[in-house]
Amino acid sequence: MFIVCPFIDDIVQPLGYSNDTGVWQRHEIFPNWFPFDRDRYYVTAYVLQFAAGCLGYTYIVHGGALFISLLTFSVGQFKIIQHVYSNLSRYAKALGEIGTARSEEIIAKALSKEHQLNIRFVNEINHAMQWYIFLDFSVSSFQLAVVVFQLLQSTSSVEIMASCSYFCTLSTQLFLLYWNGHEIVTQHENIAECVYKSDWPSYDAKTTRIMQMTMVRAQKPLKLNIGPLGYVKVDALIQIFKTIYSYVCLITGNWDV
Repeated sequence: MFIVCPFIDDIVQPLGYSNDTGVWQRHEIFPNWFPFDRDRYYVTAYVLQFAAGCLGYTYIVHGGALFISLLTFSVGQFKIIQHVYSNLSRYAKALGEIGTARSEEIIAKALSKEHQLNIRFVNEINHAMQWYIFLDFSVSSFQLAVVVFQLLQSTSSVEIMASCSYFCTLSTQLFLLYWNGHEIVTQHENIAECVYKSDWPSYDAKTTRIMQMTMVRAQKPLKLNIGPLGYVKVDALIQIFKTIYSYVCLITGNWDV
């Protein structure tokens, strides 16, 4: 929408001729400075802004999508473990029907190993991405505040729609990020509850011991850090939106709003 906005604004709100250059003025994708007359070389200015916009948008979309996909994968793996533990007797019976002995023990060992692999996977994500999350947390409030400020200053309905769509895009990305981070904590803790609710008293001692170790491991907190500030959870997302008001007041210079 930001790319299309200049063409629509040229029709709805034409700027007229420039008194300095005598060239017809046209709207830009976003305010920018060029070392040349942007009205006379509008196509060049537009192409440069288009390239810069695509570069920034590509970084936001692909970087965010990759990270959110990793978190979604982790949440899904923990839910699979919960499902199998909740229905362990049914899966063990199906495995026993094909002639596999000690089916409960085999499944419990496989789940325990999968659980450890997922814990290691989340810890590696946390180690690799915690400072990225810290920078994203620090910038997100200011970035959203700038979009809100642009909404307050906009007079064109097209520009307002573009800013609203961008605000919704950023908010959705942040929601998916912090919601999945919160879900990792919740779903990992739910594994212990699913193990406890299974038919563990009816299993042999070795299988029960494996399940008890899984319960103990699941009760250990598994969280993503926002650098030294805290953890990735819904409360942190709420804090981001609370900070928007302060940034808007700082940008406008009006603390009485």
